[in-house]
Amino acid sequence: AAERRGVVVGGVVAGGGGRADGGGDGVWGWFGLMCCDDARSGMAEGGGVVRAGGRLVRVVWGRAPEVWWVPVIELIETRAEYYATICPLMFFYGLPGVLERMLQEAGLTVAAYETLPGRMSFASVDEAVATAIHAGPLAGLFENRLAPDQQDEVRAALRAHIDGIAEPDPAGVSLPAQVAVGVGERPAA
Repeated sequence: AAERRGVVVGGVVAGGGGRADGGGDGVWGWFGLMCCDDARSGMAEGGGVVRAGGRLVRVVWGRAPEVWWVPVIELIETRAEYYATICPLMFFYGLPGVLERMLQEAGLTVAAYETLPGRMSFASVDEAVATAIHAGPLAGLFENRLAPDQQDEVRAALRAHIDGIAEPDPAGVSLPAQVAVGVGERPAA
């Protein structure tokens, strides 16, 4: 439908070598800034893709205390005796003012910013535990650096955490997953 109206929309992976030709009407990126060696350049690259009046939308994790799976980071890292640099950045961009400032530094006007108290649903607490461990950036550490007894410790501690914050949901359980959304607009030339 967007193509029929002459609107050009595309996704950008921050720092992924996108075209910075200023020809797009809209670009979005979600949860990728934390993976950039230089997030400011990644943001500027995304901003450079949109034409005057075009918009860049960035979605990042919100505040760490409002994201259900956060404890898995410390549980795995401390047992693996390895500390990943990506993990602190997962929540840095969702701190008040950070995403907005980055949009401005990329030459965009902040058109909107909102923190959303999202939720994620799972069929069971065990499914949530498995997701936190195996669908995140520390899955390799869990599988390759932890002994079976350490893996069991992580599962048990995470299960206890999730049991304490889970709410009943028609699908099983619901857990808090705050995100921050920033929209930057390229000013008219």
